[in-house]
Amino acid sequence: MKKIVKIVVLVLALFMFKSVNAANYEIRELIPVDIKTNVLGDYFRYKGIVYKKGSTSIKIDNVQNKTDEDRYLSISIGLFNSEKENIGTINYCEDDGTKLAQREERSVDIPIESSSLSKKAKVKDIKYISVIGENENCRKDGELDYVGQTVDEIGLPKNAVLDDDSSRLLTIISVIVGILVFIFVYNFLFSNKYKNMNGDDVRQEYAYINKEKRLEREYNNRVNPPKPKEVKKNKTDEQRQQEIREKELEDNGDSDLRNMYK
Repeated sequence: MKKIVKIVVLVLALFMFKSVNAANYEIRELIPVDIKTNVLGDYFRYKGIVYKKGSTSIKIDNVQNKTDEDRYLSISIGLFNSEKENIGTINYCEDDGTKLAQREERSVDIPIESSSLSKKAKVKDIKYISVIGENENCRKDGELDYVGQTVDEIGLPKNAVLDDDSSRLLTIISVIVGILVFIFVYNFLFSNKYKNMNGDDVRQEYAYINKEKRLEREYNNRVNPPKPKEVKKNKTDEQRQQEIREKELEDNGDSDLRNMYK
């Protein structure tokens, strides 16, 4: 019975080891040395990619073209030290060879050259690798573009990572802003400096201003009273005088007639 249990445990251990060893990793994920894995990209499927400790190359069992058009076999691999910081990058592309047709696969052995590492780094310093891209544009330079960066920082704009001076300046500005905010809140709560910011005080101020304007209008009306409005005349003075004369003539004519009949 014990022998059977041991066999079962051994089989499970081997199965677990094989599963871990063949685990799939994502693009921009650190892959420890001596771990063979698969990485799936948008253009290629990288099967059985591994870097063995102390080796001078990275091996990939099969690179498969996933697209519907022929493509040059390409990949960008970042090299990282024990601190998980980049010490170099390999931008690999077989643009001088035969393209991979649709669904075609081919193995590849990618050499690690000294130019792919920073000056202070050596092959023995490589503790992790990472597929940071598929190099679809077939770039072959830029080996030192990401030196010192973590895998999460790669691809970010350079100004997105603040240097020490910028960080200190940002800290100083933040402290100054915090002090100004504290002073404002203190004066607002514990002094009369910002009393006009209270709603009642604002309404009282408007009432005072309106009263001042009303008194000013009354004073101006007393000192400089407005001219009376001119009465609109329906008839001119000359017309009125003419009517009076005609009335007098009519009256005189009536008197003469009455005297004649008497």
